[in-house]
Amino acid sequence: MFQVLPFAFRHVKTCFLLLLLPYVALSCKSEERADIPSPQFSTAFYEALLIRSHINDGTEADIRERFETSLKSASPRIREEAAHELIPIVLRDKETNIRVANVDRDLYGAILYTRDRWKETLEVLKDADSPWSMALSAVARYREEGHKDALVDLLMDAPIDSAYLWALATIEEEHISLSELEFAAVYGRRAAARSSFSEALNHFRVVIAQNPRLFWRYPVLLNDLGRSFQYSSIPEGIAILLQWENLLQLDVASESLDVPAVRYRLRYFLGRLERQRARYEEAEDYFRAALLLAPDLEQEDACIWYILNMALTNKPERLGALLALYQQRWHDDAYFEDILSPYCRYLTVNRQWTLLLETFLRIRNGNDRALVAQYAYIAGRALDEGFLTIKDAAPALSALNVDAGTTTDALARTFYRITFEESQASFYYRALSASRLGLALDIAPAHGAATEVAMSDEFQFLIGFFDAGAGSLVLPYLNRLRDRLSIAELRRMAEAFAADEQWIESIRIASVYMNQQDYVASRADLELYYPRPFKEIIEGRALDLNLPPQLLYGLIRTESAFDANIASSAGAVGLTQLMPATALEEARRIARNGGANYVENSAVNARDPVANVHIGASYLSSLVKSMGNPMLALLGYNGGPTRVRRLRNAEPALPMDLFLETISINETRNYGKRVSAAAAMYGYLYFGLSMTAVVADMFR
Repeated sequence: MFQVLPFAFRHVKTCFLLLLLPYVALSCKSEERADIPSPQFSTAFYEALLIRSHINDGTEADIRERFETSLKSASPRIREEAAHELIPIVLRDKETNIRVANVDRDLYGAILYTRDRWKETLEVLKDADSPWSMALSAVARYREEGHKDALVDLLMDAPIDSAYLWALATIEEEHISLSELEFAAVYGRRAAARSSFSEALNHFRVVIAQNPRLFWRYPVLLNDLGRSFQYSSIPEGIAILLQWENLLQLDVASESLDVPAVRYRLRYFLGRLERQRARYEEAEDYFRAALLLAPDLEQEDACIWYILNMALTNKPERLGALLALYQQRWHDDAYFEDILSPYCRYLTVNRQWTLLLETFLRIRNGNDRALVAQYAYIAGRALDEGFLTIKDAAPALSALNVDAGTTTDALARTFYRITFEESQASFYYRALSASRLGLALDIAPAHGAATEVAMSDEFQFLIGFFDAGAGSLVLPYLNRLRDRLSIAELRRMAEAFAADEQWIESIRIASVYMNQQDYVASRADLELYYPRPFKEIIEGRALDLNLPPQLLYGLIRTESAFDANIASSAGAVGLTQLMPATALEEARRIARNGGANYVENSAVNARDPVANVHIGASYLSSLVKSMGNPMLALLGYNGGPTRVRRLRNAEPALPMDLFLETISINETRNYGKRVSAAAAMYGYLYFGLSMTAVVADMFR
């Protein structure tokens, strides 16, 4: 007992404040929550969102009332989310009347703020680090103490979100004193956030002229300036940043600045500016210099990525030497996939098989296993086709523990085996390797994994959107809370999206948990990832046109993920993503041949699933006949048949699978692989076909 009392006395102030907390907002009516809260308290949250999104009818008062009702929910997550939805409402309407005693801390701080009780606001929000708590604390501190340092720090460094914009609006409305220079920096940041870089730079020039150290003090502000230079005034940016870099070389002992970190950002943006105007040698020098001062591993990788990317763009013949220099220095293999995958194409196009093999050996123990599998398959094909000899491949023998006397065929099979056994590899490469090995590719057990879920509060909150008919509104909340969900909970979310016919989101969420390290494949998950909506339309049309149904499913999943209303920035619409001119031409051909007349009102028909699938499938069928095989037809569907014929005629000696690796258009090259992999999986899951046979048939 005597040991407990000193602890209690030391914390008596804290205990007293906690007991007093519900009564501090004296002008707020208080009402205790019921011991067993009704489910309607939770439902009210979703109803408020439906009204706000105009899905349901209601007024601003109805929205507020429902969010307040949600504060009585049994779910801590719903109470927290409702409180944060109420904060901007409370701050707009200062005659607030929250009728729940134990409200969220941020909301409680907002209520106190509206009562001009700045000191109590600061006490309640002490040590809190949410965007709203930081914004409220910064403004309250200025109002209570007259100090604006925290407010300036917030405006110069915080993300530009609703809390930030409230703080800025409050400063403007209440004429809180900021200097002309500080306002210029803030307005520059706001413009840069809207990608209005010329406007941002006009504001930033005021700061540059009066006090450039403000940029040196705040890294986020310097980033905004660098982007504004990059997209609006490159020569000016280079001159100013270089001048600052020279000045800071003399300021290494500054007490108020992290000089190495500032110099890193100056060098980094000088590199980006020089790269933007295609002065690659100068840009590389700056990125090398920035690498010496990079403050963390992510920034080191960013510098290395730019160095390699510029070599790939400008002098790809240098990339092999640069990889030898930097591959052991980078930290995230996946970050460099968009360097190494195009480089693989470059090596194939230029028949640099030995260098391709060297690159494989360099990356083979890395974490990007899909990329390793790609290189391994192509190395195996180069051996099979005689482009690589055993002598050429000698360095690989010891690295792969292969006997020195092995044959070319046996070594090629070793490479195919690497790809075949790599679970993270593309189904496309795995199926091709299985075909070369004479093996079947069996991905998952016949029965799906159990979907029992440990019902976390976050999961119950998110699944509640679907129960309330608000599934179309869940995405912002899911994106924020996704990392807190288990694989089983993510699976249930994917199932809920599928039941709601939100196929894109169902596929996306399935991919999230299927790519996790501890995931175990199941057939049920694959059926979520490769769903079969519009079954009668797609399979019926495939039968009519003598198209493999798995091919049509693979095309539609790749093109639109089964969203019949989707439209691309280029103007392609519907399930098969038809361009209007192509759709009209094919519709006329269908009509001439005695089929349905989709020509009249073609813009409406292009979005109709029945018409769109008919026109798209008919076009694909005609391409298969005219181009000779399904793979060339797919490439023509994406890149245009004339262009693909020209590319094929330039590489007549290469077998089709290696020709695909040489296609210069990244989108078209990857499109052929993605549709093939999807078609293989549809054949495997729904039509009793082996993936190996489906992919092999693509090249027939």
